[in-house]
Amino acid sequence: MDLIRQIQEFLSGIDLAQLVERRWVREVARRQRCTTMQQTGGGIEDGLRPGRIATGTNTEDRMSITLSDTAAERVRRFLDARGYGLGLRLAVKKTGCSGFAYVVDLEDEIGDGDRVFESNGVSVIVDPDTLPMVEGTCIDFAREGLNETFTYDNPNVKSLCGCGESFGV
Repeated sequence: MDLIRQIQEFLSGIDLAQLVERRWVREVARRQRCTTMQQTGGGIEDGLRPGRIATGTNTEDRMSITLSDTAAERVRRFLDARGYGLGLRLAVKKTGCSGFAYVVDLEDEIGDGDRVFESNGVSVIVDPDTLPMVEGTCIDFAREGLNETFTYDNPNVKSLCGCGESFGV
């Protein structure tokens, strides 16, 4: 019972409306950053065509994968701390109740057929099987309390699971 009483005391000091409003404002700001990046060419800084194939042959244009300023800065910090790496690999894996989950990792090699997107000075590398599920995605980095995570604004998502860990296309 002491734990329940402590939780009730803690919650009584929180203005729930203000908490919801702050979360809503953060979400609107995140979506605005992604929309702005998509409208301005996805943060492409060096004139490369969006979605170029690593082999140098681009048979079709694809929508860009973009990183917000905060996501790009976070990836750069990971790469700097690691001391090497070409960029961020974005992939998906089958899992969860909705079908797929995002997988991000630092990448050291670009494979034949991989698409490379340049966004805010960071290379985002996507394999050809993953690209149809993630094209047009804007990746952001969010901090809420002690939690830090990449967030994904993916126009291809048709369903999300209740826990937020997986998505369907």
